[in-house]
Amino acid sequence: MISQVHKHSLAFIDFETGTMRCNKCTHICNKFLFRCVECDYSIHDHCYPLLPQTLEHECHCDPLILHRSKIKDIPDEDENAEFYCYACEELRTLSHPTYYCVGCHFVAHVHCLISEILPYLDKESIALAAKVENTKLEEATDVMFPYEDYQDYVTADEDPVHEEATIATEDVGEPKADHVPRELNEKIASLETEVDKITKELARLKERRAQHTASGVAH
Repeated sequence: MISQVHKHSLAFIDFETGTMRCNKCTHICNKFLFRCVECDYSIHDHCYPLLPQTLEHECHCDPLILHRSKIKDIPDEDENAEFYCYACEELRTLSHPTYYCVGCHFVAHVHCLISEILPYLDKESIALAAKVENTKLEEATDVMFPYEDYQDYVTADEDPVHEEATIATEDVGEPKADHVPRELNEKIASLETEVDKITKELARLKERRAQHTASGVAH
């Protein structure tokens, strides 16, 4: 997926690695992380700064809110005690962000809600890609300096090419419709290549999400 967090596309990894360090918290990324293979960039799922603030998930009946503060089972409980995720019933690290229902005191790992998080991030990725493409297209058109604007600054007498250009126009008529500046063609080709890459990456991630969901159902 494309993200504001990193300059390259990120892929979600849900298998054991144990050798990578999170570029945000610097701790080892054992499992559940976003990864850029191109430049060896990794970030824990719970360290990712653009997680949705509120989610609905089948593991709980109420909406779950992202909390980056420590949530204990009992307020005065020792921080060295064992804390569990109520979605998977496995241990959780107290300092890690979690999704939480205040009314029910339901706490869940970020990765336990990944089936809802990834579609949200996919939408954000597509929106960001569209924004980048529009910006690049605007920059490409801004490179051209319209002749009408140029005429605002010079008169026919001051413009050494005005007379010659006028004669040429009279001889050949209107410019051909297929005469497109080389720079614009190159920009369009570059953007088309990028869109193709984004489309393929999105399809790959959706396939992985489907496999992950199917695996969860099987268990």
